[in-house]
Amino acid sequence: MLKSSKARVYYLFGSIVLLFGLIAWRLFCIQIGEHDFYQAMAAEQSQSSDSQVLYRGEILTLDNYVLAMNKKWPMVYAVPKKIKNPEETAKQLAGLLEMNQDVIYKRLNKPSDPYEPLKQKISDETAQQIKELDLTGIEISYQWTRYYPGEAIAAQLIGFVSQKNGQYGLEEYYEEELAAGKDLTLTVDYTIQFFIEEKIKALQEQFQAQSSSAIVMNPKTGAIIALASYPGFDLNCYSETEDISLFLNPIISHVFEPGSVFKPITMAAALDTQKVTAETVYYDQGERVIGNYTIHNWDGKAYGRQTMTQVLEKSLNTGAIFAQEQAGKEPFFQYMRDFGFGLKTDIGLPGEAAGDISNLLIKSDINYATASYGQGISATPLQLITALAAIANNGRLMQPHIIPQEAQMIR
Repeated sequence: MLKSSKARVYYLFGSIVLLFGLIAWRLFCIQIGEHDFYQAMAAEQSQSSDSQVLYRGEILTLDNYVLAMNKKWPMVYAVPKKIKNPEETAKQLAGLLEMNQDVIYKRLNKPSDPYEPLKQKISDETAQQIKELDLTGIEISYQWTRYYPGEAIAAQLIGFVSQKNGQYGLEEYYEEELAAGKDLTLTVDYTIQFFIEEKIKALQEQFQAQSSSAIVMNPKTGAIIALASYPGFDLNCYSETEDISLFLNPIISHVFEPGSVFKPITMAAALDTQKVTAETVYYDQGERVIGNYTIHNWDGKAYGRQTMTQVLEKSLNTGAIFAQEQAGKEPFFQYMRDFGFGLKTDIGLPGEAAGDISNLLIKSDINYATASYGQGISATPLQLITALAAIANNGRLMQPHIIPQEAQMIR
């Protein structure tokens, strides 16, 4: 009985020793025999700009359309030292990977190379086809990457992930929250977003413009319903974008002279000072002489007696100047500030510009005259729509926002 017990103990001990021996041998093989393979594979993965997303919060529209998500993509790689016929292998892969056969061959024809990446983000169908070829030395692995189902939809608003970090747009501004796995729901309506993107693209092509932008805002709350610019870029292929300035969101970063769309702002200031009414009349001679400068209406015409309503209807430069002069320089400048010009809106996006109305600090007549019809000053498209929305909202300027929140009045 005693001998039988001892035999079991020796058998168990021997099994444990054998098990540890096998583990030690496998570790030796990995560390020494396959060291080059794993080192090369690790280096490639560390260099992959966006393939290391384990879990990042999703970005969704208010109507639950996913703008940014995580997706497990197949990738194909080679172990060249195992490949017996690189030329034939390259020939079989070229069509499936949509790659040049010579390029593949050069990567495969490295007899001592333990690891050579061929292509990332291949389709599941392509991965399956490659598996079915059963090519020695050709392997499929899977990587979690950031994926944007809408491709170029709201690209400059969303931004992208590179080197594990958000770059530009919401991906950058909310990096901490998204990296922690928190989902981000926007005020954007996907149907309206898609609609305006199609429209501005068509209009730009029709009028051969360099760029175009559009914003849809709820004037009562400040919520951004849609925000788009064209040209844009495909978020899933951002590294292929030749002009990196397209990564910037022109709606918040591009400043321009507003021109005639600024005239309602000027008229609102004059009306609020009670120096004019909608029926106040001035005589339009088609031009105004201010110092050494002569300012004409945009169409070069003179319209005689005109009300303030007609000034806006006909977009008269001389009428805008009249309204500004009635309001006075100090009140006009303060209204510009109250409307938010020369100040960032703090919408919650990176790269926002403040615009510039410093020209009005020089209290010359000509500076104020040109400012009345939107020249000599600059603003972003977001500043402009925020100010115009205040007019539509009975003079209440609302905080523009892209993340749902309680409506907040600035002034």
